[in-house]
Amino acid sequence: MHPYPSKCTAYDSRLRGESGGSLRLRHLNKFLVILIILLLTFNATFCFAANEEIGSAEAIIQRLANSKTDKTRSALIWGGIGLGYSILSLLMPIESHDLGWGSLSTELTKTMTGFAGAGFLAGAFAEYILPSGIENDYEIIKNIKMNTLEDKLKRNDEADKALKNRSNEAYYQRISRGAFLLSSSALYFYIGGYYSSVGVFFGGLGICDLLIKTETEKQADIYYDGNDVDSK
Repeated sequence: MHPYPSKCTAYDSRLRGESGGSLRLRHLNKFLVILIILLLTFNATFCFAANEEIGSAEAIIQRLANSKTDKTRSALIWGGIGLGYSILSLLMPIESHDLGWGSLSTELTKTMTGFAGAGFLAGAFAEYILPSGIENDYEIIKNIKMNTLEDKLKRNDEADKALKNRSNEAYYQRISRGAFLLSSSALYFYIGGYYSSVGVFFGGLGICDLLIKTETEKQADIYYDGNDVDSK
């Protein structure tokens, strides 16, 4: 028998409680990561299943604007970030973490993390309900008259330029957002504890965002590759 059974039992119980809570959070994060990946994959794969013909740049912009594919994707990812911060705020213990360069007091951090989570969730909602850049582009393009050949050429040029610009914009946003998520994931793994569980969630979102191209990028690639083939 252990010479100090009461102290040992209390210590073991505390350890079991911490690991149990961390384990439950890890299971929740795994579920959320899988859910986000499935939603993004479904969103990106099946949106244009009924549109095998790529058509003109204007037709692509019209379909992208009407489908809201990339806007939904972006809102899901920003909402996932907000959800991760909200979970972290709710489950964060009141303690200090020694980061090597200083300590992190969690009472203030808990509040700030909660506000960050709410901010990201509000941003995700705004992202979904407000018109996207490609929706605004389509509104401008469709209002260009087609009375003369010059008008038609101008409309086609505007559509082509808008598709190229939005594809580049989507690429840089995807890369920068993925880098932010992976760097945040690495930081939370370094801190440890509940932070590492949220790091799993952010890491999954970051990898997903980096590996899956937006629909705007994919449609632009197909369109310009097709034009290259046709022009040869």
